Amino acid sequence: METRAQKRTRLEEQEGKIQNNKTKQDIEIIVNEIKMDDPGIISELEDISRNLQYEKNNKEFKQMEMHYGSGCNIM
Repeated sequence: METRAQKRTRLEEQEGKIQNNKTKQDIEIIVNEIKMDDPGIISELEDISRNLQYEKNNKEFKQMEMHYGSGCNIM
């Protein structure tokens, strides 16, 4: 038998999943509209994403270097 608290928690989780799915669908719709309007913008966004990932990795490496010393080797 499910208690009220368990039922409420289960319903909240289901509602959260539904909202996440709607958000994902909304994002996909927007991306598809952008692709139709300006296909070149997708490659620009991919370049920006790559640059941000590179900067993030570089920042993490510098933090590790500061923590372990400048002569650290990552294998």
